[in-house]
Amino acid sequence: RFPEGESTEEVGARVIPKLQEILSKDAGKDILIVSHSNVMKNMHYYLAKCPVEDMVNLDFKKGGVYEYALR
Repeated sequence: RFPEGESTEEVGARVIPKLQEILSKDAGKDILIVSHSNVMKNMHYYLAKCPVEDMVNLDFKKGGVYEYALR
C-alpha cells in the first residue's frame, strides 16, 4: 500500500459494486473498461470467481487487453 493510497481490499470495496451496476445496466452489451492493474485484479477476482489469495499473483501487463465473456 502506498502512503495515502488504497489497499487492494479498499479498491475492491469501491470497484465491485460499480462493476455490478455496469453489468446490470448494460447486460447483453459489449462493455469496454480501461483501468490499471489493481482495479483489474479486483474485477478478475469477481468475474472469474478466483480465490482472493490468488489476486497477489495476478500479473496484468501494461497495455494488455483482457476479454471476459459473460453469460
